[in-house]
Amino acid sequence: MVGVTNIASALLTGLLLVAIVVALLRLRDWRRYTPGTADEPGGRLDRGYGLLAAAASRETTWTLGFLLLALGVGAAALLFLAGGPTGQMAGVAAALLGVLVLCGFLVLGVYRTIRFRGRTSAEAVAVSAWVVGSLFVLAVSINLLLA
Repeated sequence: MVGVTNIASALLTGLLLVAIVVALLRLRDWRRYTPGTADEPGGRLDRGYGLLAAAASRETTWTLGFLLLALGVGAAALLFLAGGPTGQMAGVAAALLGVLVLCGFLVLGVYRTIRFRGRTSAEAVAVSAWVVGSLFVLAVSINLLLA
C-alpha cells in the first residue's frame, strides 16, 4: 500500500511540474517579446507596483499594519491562555507569525545591508538566500540532535 501511495505521489508531482512548465511556456510568446526600456511605461504591472510603492511609503500604512499585527498577537495570546484546542492553534499561529516576521526582518536587513555596501541586487538576494538556507539547515540539525 505504501508503494502505491509513493507512486501516485510521484506521478502527481510530475504532472504538476509539467503543468507549470506548460503554463510558463504559454504565458507569453517569447519569440516576439521585446523588452521595454526604462523610458516607456509598462502596463498593469507598473500600475500595481506604483500602488504598492505608494502604500509602502505612507506612514499610515505602516502604523495600521503594526496595530493589526499587535492586535492579532494579543488576541492569539488571550486565546492561548484560555486553553482548549482553539487556544493551542492560536498559540501556534502566533509563534509562526513571530518566526515569519523575524525571518522577514532578517532577510530584508541582510538585503539592505548588502545593497548599502555597494553590491548589486543579485548579490544581495544571493547572500539573503544563503543566510536563510544556513539558518534552515541549522534548525533541522538542532531538531535532529534533540529528537
